[in-house]
This record gives sequence, C-alpha cells and structure tokens, in this order.
Amino acid sequence: VDSSTIPGNFCGSPSLIDAIPFSGTGDTGVATNDFQVGEAVCQTGSTLAKGAASDDHVWLFHPQQAGTYTITLTPESGFDSALYVVTDCPNANASCLAVDDQFTNPEEVLVNLDAGEAAYIVVDGWSNTDNLTGTYTLTVSEPCAPACEGKQCGEDGCGAFCGFCAPGDLCDEQGACLPATDLP
Repeated sequence: VDSSTIPGNFCGSPSLIDAIPFSGTGDTGVATNDFQVGEAVCQTGSTLAKGAASDDHVWLFHPQQAGTYTITLTPESGFDSALYVVTDCPNANASCLAVDDQFTNPEEVLVNLDAGEAAYIVVDGWSNTDNLTGTYTLTVSEPCAPACEGKQCGEDGCGAFCGFCAPGDLCDEQGACLPATDLP
C-alpha cells in the first residue's frame, strides 16, 4: 500500500470530521510514524513526550460553533494509545492544545475552539521506543458553551471554571466571591 494514499496519514491528507456529533474508526497499523509531541509542550494533559516511535493518524476538524469540545479516543484490541490536539499540524510541539495518555482507556481531552479554527486531532501510540498500533473509535461531542456570564467564580458547566476567589473568600452558589464569614 502506498502510504501517501492512506487518508489521515499526513497533514496534507487528514481524515475529515464534517459533522458533530462525530464518530469514526481507524487503524494506525496501516499508517506511518509522522507525529509526536515533546515533553511539557501541551497546554493541558500529560507532561511526558508521546508517539516518537508509533504509527499515527491525523483528523481535521473545523468547528462551526465556538465552545468546549470533548474528544474521546477508544482504542480496541490492546492498543495503548495517545490522543493529542494541535492547531498547526506540521508543528505539533508549538501548537499542542491538549494531550491524554492514561493507563486506562479511553483517552479524553476537552478543548476550547473558536468557530472555523483548525484543530488537528492525532491518534498515536504512546511509545517513544516501540511501534504501538491498533484500531480505534474517535468521537467528538457537541460543543459545550461555558456559562460564566455574571459569575466571578465556580464551575462553567463545561469542566472548567469561571474564575477563582481571592484567599479568604469563598464562592457562593450564584458564583459570587464573598468573605468566608458571610457564608452560612
């Protein structure tokens, strides 16, 4: 098989995510090793380098709506995988938004994306020394819109926070920071 004809094998021919919610499958065993992320380069997730020796796939997603997207990688058949999201495909180390490589599966990341922003989702093996490959299912959720209007603190409804209170203050149920002595 000519590796240049395999969808998702290179930045120039990524597999496309064209509708949300999305679910797609793949097999990195028919791909080549083109991607990796270095140590402590991603904005969120693991701080260890990933994928230097493993074959990988890349998916391209242009969200129609701004929001927080949940991206889940469910490997099959013992595939020890890694998942990372970058905005500049050829330069993953300079543009990594999130990475996940758990000892248990599935891998999952939450990423905040603007409408129309290019997000390259890379499915890789976690290893930097062995070529770990396998089949998988990739899903992308509907976006979650953070609910922070009028809130100083507390959860945003999408797995993150609207803000934090100063030391000595606590967040009330409405998302206001109040002196700890003012709360019941």
